[in-house]
Amino acid sequence: MEREIVADDSGVAGLGYRSDVAGKDTIVATIGSLASTTREIEWIPRANLTVTDISAPDVVAQGQTVDVGFTIQNTEATPGEAWWEDSLYLSDDETPDIDERIRSFFRQDINGHEEYSQSFAWQFLHDPGDYYLIVVADSLSGTGLFEDNETDNIRIKPIRITLDDLRADSIATTSSTAIKLGEPFPVNWTVTNTSVDSIETGVTDAIWLSSDSVLDDGDLLIQEFSASDFLPLDPGQSYTQQMNLTIPLDSSIEAETYYLLLETDSRSRITETDEDNNIVASNALAVTLPLAGFGSKRNLGTRSARVRIGCVTAVDLGCIESRNSGTSNRFVDEIYVSPTGSILDARHVGTFEFPWTLSAGATSGDASQ
Repeated sequence: MEREIVADDSGVAGLGYRSDVAGKDTIVATIGSLASTTREIEWIPRANLTVTDISAPDVVAQGQTVDVGFTIQNTEATPGEAWWEDSLYLSDDETPDIDERIRSFFRQDINGHEEYSQSFAWQFLHDPGDYYLIVVADSLSGTGLFEDNETDNIRIKPIRITLDDLRADSIATTSSTAIKLGEPFPVNWTVTNTSVDSIETGVTDAIWLSSDSVLDDGDLLIQEFSASDFLPLDPGQSYTQQMNLTIPLDSSIEAETYYLLLETDSRSRITETDEDNNIVASNALAVTLPLAGFGSKRNLGTRSARVRIGCVTAVDLGCIESRNSGTSNRFVDEIYVSPTGSILDARHVGTFEFPWTLSAGATSGDASQ
């Protein structure tokens, strides 16, 4: 307890007492040695503000708008009578700086044991990383509400800012037979939004044919598909697309084992936390060549080494060798005559049609004039 001489408005002097500690003191006033007066004084605690809660997600996506709030309570029975300011900071460490403050609120007076809350919508535009939401009650030092305990005016909540993220989950075909080049076959694939924010636009899925389970420059793009019908895609939600695909006729494709690769966000329109989970491979698939003679051997010749213009000669077309599972389709070969051996200056002279069945590994030929 401290004592000092004070004067009232009329100039009458007296003694004033002050204590920074709650409790009781006894004052004894003595006049000479003849009489004394005893007075007991009880010092009650001042109002005390404590931040009891910060409400915000643990993880937010960059650019996401979420509700942020906090609750402050007067932990003492004594009312507080003053103006003060409460501030919220987003900081990269646990010590808030004035330039990290994102919102402030002013408050006047509070009853004993009263609590109050503030909330607002905030868009997190900071770079991805780990941060701290910090609430400081009565944040203006040296002004505002005088409290017995200023050490419990702050509360800290860790928060992480991430990017959107799509995950390619699976791709498969429901075909029970080998896939034939140039013929449609059913395919389905699934993609999941693993981020904490909705993905609104810009998702494209690409389906590739690959000789292994890794996407590289040598793989063949079969087709791209927009996922706009499934957007917006909320956090944790998935979509499944089902399509009939056809592997295009390509002379580089052999009858062997291939993989279908699903690449989501194939045009890189979404900046993601993890780009490595955008590709998934199917199980190994057998691909066959459906047309006999595709890439097969052909022998072509005439029965005379020299042919006169305007004369009829015999042409042998033989040794057509099937390398696949066989075919019962009709197929046609065209014969041209060229002075250079190039099709560019060739003249069409005949057509040979094969209407019969050609088994796997079998050969066939024809001769015509």
